[in-house]
Amino acid sequence: MTVICCCSKFVVYACLLVFCLLFALRLDGIIQWNYWIVFLPLWIWKALVIIGVTVGSCIWWRNPNYR
Repeated sequence: MTVICCCSKFVVYACLLVFCLLFALRLDGIIQWNYWIVFLPLWIWKALVIIGVTVGSCIWWRNPNYR
């Protein structure tokens, strides 16, 4: 359980770090990328959360002995 928790925290913090760096560079005018690309790390993080919730719900629903 600890390894999964550490991996998920790493993904969250990595996505937030990349987003903060890209957002700061975009606001300073150093990069001229579209805001869709700048906000992409946040969308990736949210997509992973939705996938995890969906998989966890399916496993919970199919295996009543886990409840």
